[in-house]
Amino acid sequence: MKKLTIALIVIVAAAFVAGCGAGTKITKENYDKIKEGMTKAEVVAILGEPTGSEVLGAINDNVMKGPVWQGSGFKIVTMFSDDGKLSVKRIDKE
Repeated sequence: MKKLTIALIVIVAAAFVAGCGAGTKITKENYDKIKEGMTKAEVVAILGEPTGSEVLGAINDNVMKGPVWQGSGFKIVTMFSDDGKLSVKRIDKE
């Protein structure tokens, strides 16, 4: 029984570590794949779901927010136009 418990712990720990390392799509290489004019769905297919949003500016009383992806030492900030196309992208080191 003790060997089974140890084996189970090792398997769970290995799965956790593999999931943590392989799960991030937020890389410089994926950032370079994102092009102006892409839809949010296309960007999400490359980077995964956004991790948050950020205020990018304001015009009069209208605050403009854009989806943000953070991880792997990078923060990728985007903004989509009214027609749903990527109009701005920026990458910052965390």
